[in-house]
Amino acid sequence: MNVSFVSGRWPEGPIWVEAKVRYRTPEAPARLFPLEKGRARAQADERAAFLPGLRQEQ
Repeated sequence: MNVSFVSGRWPEGPIWVEAKVRYRTPEAPARLFPLEKGRARAQADERAAFLPGLRQEQ
């Protein structure tokens, strides 16, 4: 994913963010791992946080 920061500063390490996969999905906590400038990898705690329709109720 391509990333830019409002502050203009690139983080030195992983940071917690609120992320959205699509514009209609709610934001969910995720960890952002900076790669080279302008790129990052996001990892959510639960995939279901981004895809509530796929969550299986127990």
